[in-house]
Amino acid sequence: MKTYKAHYKDELHDLDIDISHDTGRALTFTIDGVRFKGANFNDFELEEPEKYSMDDLPFRLFKEGGKIYHEKLGIELDSEYFYTLQRYSLEVTIPVTVIRISDSRNTDAFIRLKVKLRERNENDRNNIIYRCDGVRVFPDASDVENFSLHIGDEIINGQKTLYFEDAMKSINSQIKDTYELKCCLTCQYSDYSPYGNDGFGYMLCYRNHRDEYLKVNDKDSFFEYVADLDFEFEYETNLCKEFAPRILCEGYRGYV
Repeated sequence: MKTYKAHYKDELHDLDIDISHDTGRALTFTIDGVRFKGANFNDFELEEPEKYSMDDLPFRLFKEGGKIYHEKLGIELDSEYFYTLQRYSLEVTIPVTVIRISDSRNTDAFIRLKVKLRERNENDRNNIIYRCDGVRVFPDASDVENFSLHIGDEIINGQKTLYFEDAMKSINSQIKDTYELKCCLTCQYSDYSPYGNDGFGYMLCYRNHRDEYLKVNDKDSFFEYVADLDFEFEYETNLCKEFAPRILCEGYRGYV
């Protein structure tokens, strides 16, 4: 299990927390004995909501689900309620490794990410389709205020987005003459699904099928050689002992 140091702040809280995850599993943290889980840092859902009285919880929560009218069947269906954490800011520190180009030495570094959730304005509501008991509801919007790589005293600012691929590639392009990120994103044996992916933690690792993966250089060859093979979900920032630089084939997603 990995742990990220983070600072959480909302109307009633201002504290340091630990965010944990196992490989291929959700991010989790606990505040005031209440546990949240999520796939990204703006998407934390209340675990086991049946344990709590919502009015007593010291958090702002977005509620969706409940009664849904099925137009084709002409009947009302019941679904469970989901409660998502809202109106908070979170600054996370994620340890990473970089390779110093001059001597191929591994160097410790970290990514710092800050995201803030705010009330969604009218212009942000057009494509929102969430409903609660048949009524349209609107979750908070997310603003990424910082996504940066820190190597010693050096700070490299990346694209402000929760899509780690885009942010980390924007950083890697700035440091390529002196450093290179050493992680799943830059590894030879990782890829994304042609069907799409979320912003964080949806890399497909094919280290157990190296020979087949090295035949992949586009979408068609992805489906031909590896689409039916097993894989492991990994986070872009992870690093294992089987890392290899992405220089032998493009895969589906291309070079970094």
